[in-house]
Amino acid sequence: AGDINVMMSQVFGLSGVVEPGVEQAVTVIALDAEGFQLTTGGEKFVLSISEQGSPLTTKAEYESTDYLNGTYIVRFQTTKAGLYQVELQHEAKGVDKARTFVGTKSISYPVQVECVPGSTVVERSELVLPGWPATVPAGSFHIVQVQSADAFGNTQRHRDGSEDQWSVVGSPADSSLSLQVASTRSKASQPGRYDLGFRLPDVGLFNLRVVLKNSTGEFFLDGGVPVQVEGVPGGLAPSKVY
Repeated sequence: AGDINVMMSQVFGLSGVVEPGVEQAVTVIALDAEGFQLTTGGEKFVLSISEQGSPLTTKAEYESTDYLNGTYIVRFQTTKAGLYQVELQHEAKGVDKARTFVGTKSISYPVQVECVPGSTVVERSELVLPGWPATVPAGSFHIVQVQSADAFGNTQRHRDGSEDQWSVVGSPADSSLSLQVASTRSKASQPGRYDLGFRLPDVGLFNLRVVLKNSTGEFFLDGGVPVQVEGVPGGLAPSKVY
């Protein structure tokens, strides 16, 4: 094998859609002008990634690992969701360190970084203002809205056939027993938001909480807030505790 031909060299493993915080590995196979893989190392490749619309000063760069056999791997990751542009260049030896784009397909690759279903965590999710009401009428539905987010604070997206299992639970303020709360859930118009409807059967003071259920258990969004249910006692189904 002869000297490296940067345009002939091949790139593998660059995905168009990736998950926040998950390391990506891009492989470069260094080829010579005849299309043969180099059998020695000594080359350097640099991958740069920048979010579309952001200043160039925010561009991050990652250098390749040299496996000394013509194979180079560049590893990178980003935690913020959005649309990025990725560029992969060869850095020449010598004083000037001139850079040349690798391959012939494209000089810039679009990469979408987005949350995946099931990655919502309560620690970064939140109730949308104004949050819990101080009082609600007895027997009527009231709605609070929750914003789903992943571990990095990225807003979730609504997807067909996939929903975060949020619900409202509660108990009377003077009791630790759980109360059966009529609760509904629907996707709001904004990405990753859910409208949670709830109705309490009795008048009085109740502690209400939002809970997320998934395959590993139940996780509370907050420590509970007091909500006063006002109205005329009677005529409503009795509360059920368990």
